[in-house]
Amino acid sequence: MEIKGSSYKLSKQERKVLKTLIDEKYGKISTPIDYKSTGEYVDGLEYVILQSTGKCISGSTLERLVGLRPEERAVRKSTLLIIAKYLRYSSLDALVRKLKHDSNSKTARKFKVSDMFKKHIVTIRYGINKEVSIRFIADESFEVVESKNTKFIPKDIIVIDKLEVDYSFECSSVKRIINEETIKLGAYSSNINNIVNTVLFYK
Repeated sequence: MEIKGSSYKLSKQERKVLKTLIDEKYGKISTPIDYKSTGEYVDGLEYVILQSTGKCISGSTLERLVGLRPEERAVRKSTLLIIAKYLRYSSLDALVRKLKHDSNSKTARKFKVSDMFKKHIVTIRYGINKEVSIRFIADESFEVVESKNTKFIPKDIIVIDKLEVDYSFECSSVKRIINEETIKLGAYSSNINNIVNTVLFYK
């Protein structure tokens, strides 16, 4: 980390550590959709940080800060102070120490199959041109991030019952938020005419 006056330039690894901390507080793995600036604070990280701290950080600034944009500009001290407050650190120095320590950690992590779902976006391709990207939320629930030529829309919550190449894609439950109300849409099956052909994992 380079500190010059009131600006801080985080290393690539420090940005990864910060993203992990923010994701843990946010309650799910953040993707670019969570950093979109709409001008109307109703959801996403702009909204939750504003609600938590009373201070606003633009989505584009947050996206750069956690390494989801290629630019590695320095960030203002005032921005990191807001992040430290959101993450409930006692001070900016405490957050900086955490970023430095964890980014230098050489501890090897044991591989767990469940982590593939918990720490990656999963893209499922089925049928001729159907595709849905999801991210883990909790227990067996996933949130739809993107959808192409399917009945799902972003922010749908699904519980997967079957996910295997050469078989149909099935969900025991699909929920959709409409006007801030959760609507149960029931179960879903792609049926045997639209079998799964590809499952991809990416961050």
